[in-house]
Amino acid sequence: MNIVIIGMGYVGMVTSVFLTEQGNSIVGTDIDRKKIRMLRNGEVPFFETNLKKLMEKNKDRLKFYFILCHL
Repeated sequence: MNIVIIGMGYVGMVTSVFLTEQGNSIVGTDIDRKKIRMLRNGEVPFFETNLKKLMEKNKDRLKFYFILCHL
């Protein structure tokens, strides 16, 4: 299944990686360019046990995009 997650904070990032472990393809979006750049380079902007390892394992099913949002 293809899923889009809006917001790559603690909840969005952990949820994204968990869903890739279940075989889903994830597009993660965020309004923070620096965070998206880090994620694209395989870096995790915060510590969560095993998150980086699982992210690397499932990197083919994870894509990250910057979104510009005006309210």
